[in-house]
Amino acid sequence: MEKGDHIPDCFSALGFRVVREATDDRTAGLNPGAYGHGGSGGSMIWADPINDTIYILMRNNWGSNQTPMVKTFQRIVSAAVK
Repeated sequence: MEKGDHIPDCFSALGFRVVREATDDRTAGLNPGAYGHGGSGGSMIWADPINDTIYILMRNNWGSNQTPMVKTFQRIVSAAVK
């Protein structure tokens, strides 16, 4: 395992990011132990075993700030399943 180079408080394991603590907008609403991977065009997938939830956001958005949409998406899904 190696420390994640893009998302704070995450580490890499078998090609996935694993959340230690959701301290970044891109991990908003995720529990420790959630794991996932983001694509270069803004798509992402996270699995949160604590909530038994899978987050999938399919996008093709090159060259813009992707964080606000990801943060909003994850917060809405997290609130809906609680």
